[in-house]
Amino acid sequence: MQDNHYTIIVVPGTSGKARRYAISKPTVRKMLIGGAGLLVAGLAVGTHYLIISRELAKYRAESRAVQEEKAKIDSLSLALERLRTKMAKLQEFDHKLRIIADLPKIEETDESLGAGGTVIDAGAAMEAGLADFAERARGVQESIESLEQEAALQEDSFYDLIEFLEERKSVLLATPSIRPCRGWVTSGFGYRRDPFTGERELHRAVDIATRIGTPFVAAADGIVVSSEKDRVFGNIVEIDHGNGFVTRYGHTLANFVKKGDMVRRGQVIGTVGNTGRSTGPHLHYEIRLNGVAVNPDRYMLN
Repeated sequence: MQDNHYTIIVVPGTSGKARRYAISKPTVRKMLIGGAGLLVAGLAVGTHYLIISRELAKYRAESRAVQEEKAKIDSLSLALERLRTKMAKLQEFDHKLRIIADLPKIEETDESLGAGGTVIDAGAAMEAGLADFAERARGVQESIESLEQEAALQEDSFYDLIEFLEERKSVLLATPSIRPCRGWVTSGFGYRRDPFTGERELHRAVDIATRIGTPFVAAADGIVVSSEKDRVFGNIVEIDHGNGFVTRYGHTLANFVKKGDMVRRGQVIGTVGNTGRSTGPHLHYEIRLNGVAVNPDRYMLN
């Protein structure tokens, strides 16, 4: 009869009494199969851990790269906004100069190259991945380059203006081009509610609010055609600059010039007051061109 057991002899030390253990062959087979299974499972878990560790390291590396790209894009975006702000100011200044010099406005195709903005969404960029982030960064860079080209065109326009202005210096000195006093525009040119009657009316000037006694200056060279008191505008000065331009300064505290005086642009000609039909201290500054009131804001470069 075939024996269905394995005998294991254990001898403790060199002189101890030997002990015998009988283990059935099916049990040994089960133990070997179980051990092999545990070994395979251990290898699988170890392999999976190594894969996860590599993926985690890769993710961390990509996250760092994305953060670096985000920092670059943030920096580029700030530069882009600064350029946009500068270009807007330059174009506004160019526009005013051309109005004063009676030159045509730059054509839209020259004045703006249509540089579009790039809005950066860090969360969306993280989801889209590093490649998309880099693409957005290139978009911002292209917008900056486009604005730089636009700035070069604007610079050429200024050179043309400077050349033209030099040729017509005497005429331009007699063209209103500066703010007559410091302060805040509390009522602009255009339709408004009359502060006394509440009715809609056309306000043909700008009101510059400031302290009583603040000096105001002539906006251009010219000849004083009147310096008097008016029922509505209180103390008022009117200057003829030639070429159809006339400026008026109302509600003044004191006028330092009289009819017939020649004045220069920037010359102090009086102080701001609250005379006439007025709700508070301010200067009524009005420009007329060939007898028609025009918006003074278009002629104030400073």
